[in-house]
Amino acid sequence: MTRSSPGGLAKSDAERAGVYRAALQQFEELMRAAESSGPASRPLPLFYALTQAGRAIVAVKGGAEHQGHGLRLGALEEQALDTTVDVSTGGKRPGHFQAAARALASPELVGAVPIGALVASLPEMADTLLMHDDWPPALAIFEREWPHRVPTPGWIPVTIVVDEQGVSFDRLVAILEPYPSVKQRIGLPEVVKALGTVPTYPTPDGNGVGVMLKGATGDLDAAAPQYRIWGRRWLRPALGGAESPDPIMTWWALLYALSMYARYHPREWVAALNIDSSVVGVTLERAMDRAIGALPQLVLSAVLDSPFLLPPTEGVGPDPFGRGSQ
Repeated sequence: MTRSSPGGLAKSDAERAGVYRAALQQFEELMRAAESSGPASRPLPLFYALTQAGRAIVAVKGGAEHQGHGLRLGALEEQALDTTVDVSTGGKRPGHFQAAARALASPELVGAVPIGALVASLPEMADTLLMHDDWPPALAIFEREWPHRVPTPGWIPVTIVVDEQGVSFDRLVAILEPYPSVKQRIGLPEVVKALGTVPTYPTPDGNGVGVMLKGATGDLDAAAPQYRIWGRRWLRPALGGAESPDPIMTWWALLYALSMYARYHPREWVAALNIDSSVVGVTLERAMDRAIGALPQLVLSAVLDSPFLLPPTEGVGPDPFGRGSQ
């Protein structure tokens, strides 16, 4: 619908508007091709759909002409999720990844990141079992009402869903170490700390630990902005030792890696997908399936002035992004 009346810089620039319309048409056609493709070839239309959407985003938001992908795939590891994605520099212009990230004011990748870490950091993959313990997942976080007392200025009560029970405050601080947006901003009254374990509260994703976040509502929006669904917020871990790129750019890096696997290493890629012999096959298929659901909404949010959020869903279980939940 936005193709008939592009916004941003494309609104009054015929050349940008032409790029916007053509790029989004290609995005839509490539997404349809991805839906009808099997997993062996699906990364190719998915990645190139997103890169064409990136051209539309730059047409609306502004940015430099790009040169190359701006990313590179590391040496193949025995398990596909251990293979890394790194930045590729050296051209006079930024890579396509960097140009789109800058147009969106998104953090960029700054070093090599395992494919599995990219997967784990995405909210759509938060319920996925990964065969690796040191890839921190996206954590659901919910704002909570004040518990029967006068609010404390400068603090917000929140509930964070973590995959442990009986968590002490010190243990919670350790769990949250990889999440830079809340580092040194989580607290509890001393009387509550003395109980030994952090109190738990129910959430749409099951019970979570109830703590205080230092700041005001705007700080909560900065630390864990609402994502795709109204009221759904996520803490995302650092990637490569730095703040993680926005989810759409994380998808970009992930789909780049999968498409390079599929295009240049087809034998290894098909072997990684073989669920009879590959422990990561189901994870890779799920990632591509979730990309099909996520990318249109994320691209729409990127070309609009504010995120496009869906209404909250009821009675669909703890996985808000699964099939049938929208």
